[in-house]
Amino acid sequence: MSWADLVNNNLVGSGNVSKAAICGFDGSIWGKSDNFKITPDEAAAAGRGFTNKDALLGTGLRFEGEKYFVLNTEDDRIIGKKGAQGFFIYKTDQGE
Repeated sequence: MSWADLVNNNLVGSGNVSKAAICGFDGSIWGKSDNFKITPDEAAAAGRGFTNKDALLGTGLRFEGEKYFVLNTEDDRIIGKKGAQGFFIYKTDQGE
């Protein structure tokens, strides 16, 4: 199974996630849903967020060109929101 299959079948296919991607900390996009227009720069910024979590609380993150506020940062999770939409980013051991 490819990374894209994992995203489309297990994440978006669950019906609980509308868009998803699996990315490396360097911004490489290993797999993403067809409707998610994340850029490598946005993916890299999200990955860097785990090394400077407190800075994200002031600067937020961008996805698909839209700025989202970061509400909470933890060692393995970042949560953000913009209006009625939000995001979760989870860190896994595969990227280390």
